[in-house]
Amino acid sequence: MYYTAEVEYTEETKQPYVHIKNNTSSVLALSEMKISSGISAKADPTLETTILNKENHQAEFTPETLTVSAPKTLTQDRVSTLSIKASASDVAEVWLSIDGEKATELKANNSKAVKRGKSKTYSYSIAINPDYYLTVGEHTYSVYAVSKDGKQSDPVIAKVRVTEEN
Repeated sequence: MYYTAEVEYTEETKQPYVHIKNNTSSVLALSEMKISSGISAKADPTLETTILNKENHQAEFTPETLTVSAPKTLTQDRVSTLSIKASASDVAEVWLSIDGEKATELKANNSKAVKRGKSKTYSYSIAINPDYYLTVGEHTYSVYAVSKDGKQSDPVIAKVRVTEEN
C-alpha cells in the first residue's frame, strides 16, 4: 500500500518537514520506505518546536462529524463536486476557504430534512471549477465547522490537482 506524505513547512524558516503520526490503536509499520534524493534527516530546534506545537494543539471544538470528499485530480475542462457532511447535533455553521482566500459560509442542501428529523447530518455540495477558472496546479479546499456556542473546529483539508485539458 502506498501513501503520500504531505510536506509541511516551519513558520519561521519555511523549512520543509514530514510529520508521521499514528492516530490508530494498531501498529504503524514503516518498511521499505522510499525517500527521494536530496532529502535528509535533520534535528533542528525550530522544527522540534513546530512539531511539538502541532502535537499539543487542541481544537476549540471537535464536531461529531465533519467529512470532506473531493477528487484528487481534475482536468481544466471538467467540473466536479466537493461534498461535505457535518453533524446536525453540534454544528451550527460550516465554512469553506479555497486556496487561502476569505472563507464563506455554506448553506446545507438538506436543512429541511434535518429540521424534520429525517437526517442527522447536514450535507453540502460545492461545484469545483464551475466556470473552468482553476489554473493548472494544486488547489486547497479548507472546511471548518462552528459549534452552536461559537467555537471553531480545526479545518478538514482536501487538495485537488488540476491538470491540463486532454
